[in-house]
Amino acid sequence: EAATAWRKDRHDTPGLKLGFPSIDSLITPGLKPGNLVIPLAKTGTGKTIFLANLAWNMRDRHGLVCTLENTKEEFTEILMRLMRFDDPTTPSHALGTVLPHLAVVDENRLSTDDFAHLIAEYKDHYGVKPEYVMIDYLGYYARGMRGNGLYEKTTNAVMQLKAEGKSHGTVVIAPAQVNRGANEGKALDLDDARDSGAIEETADFLFSLYRPARALVQTGNNGPSAMVDSEMMLQMLKSRRGGAGRIAALRASAASLRIVDKSDTRAAHRIDQENEQINRGESYLNILAGQRSLGFQGRQLQLA
Repeated sequence: EAATAWRKDRHDTPGLKLGFPSIDSLITPGLKPGNLVIPLAKTGTGKTIFLANLAWNMRDRHGLVCTLENTKEEFTEILMRLMRFDDPTTPSHALGTVLPHLAVVDENRLSTDDFAHLIAEYKDHYGVKPEYVMIDYLGYYARGMRGNGLYEKTTNAVMQLKAEGKSHGTVVIAPAQVNRGANEGKALDLDDARDSGAIEETADFLFSLYRPARALVQTGNNGPSAMVDSEMMLQMLKSRRGGAGRIAALRASAASLRIVDKSDTRAAHRIDQENEQINRGESYLNILAGQRSLGFQGRQLQLA
């Protein structure tokens, strides 16, 4: 039975690609059902935005996003901005066409029964189970777990998410917030995980997300600099496929909220331009209006 399952997994279950070539090269052949992925990040680094970009990149795959911290409307707003990075003229009603296999729900707590119910609802609606489930974020999920103190609750939460992924045959992605003592702008390590519990032992892939420019912020009489920078880095802290310690260079926009590989020079240049406009005091809506007036089109979306 194990050999049969292995052959089916190898030949019939293509691994999930995250849509960032520099990251996908570290997880070849991609994420498999039952894998648990935990990105670590400090507050304000962009955990939710990173998840939304993953969902956007995997829009041809079946996915479920459960946002415990934000509302589904707030998550949808991020997706709308990502869509309009490719074509600023795209109407809002096109989002459902562009993301035909994505379901977004907001919950305050998520029990094992709730998890199973959401999977069943997704299958009833789409005809198949979701290939990935995103939980935003681990700390909120852990609050609904049994245990004495946050450390024990987080341990139970991580182990439960791993069990859910294996039970339902889906990839689970759940970012975790690290403690405030972690150095700003520096690569995180496993000791930085806030009440990390069994994160290191249980996760199949553990990422460190950080913004190097934060380490350069000089605090003076007027407080820290409010300037935004495009650079975002992802370091592989743990991988079942090897590559631990490797770093992927990304670029992130504070306007469109798009994240791309640094090697994607055209998109990275566009993101630099958007951040320069933000630093000049322009709002996202003004930036979008300017792009529309110029007739700008990036990678034209193919709408069904």
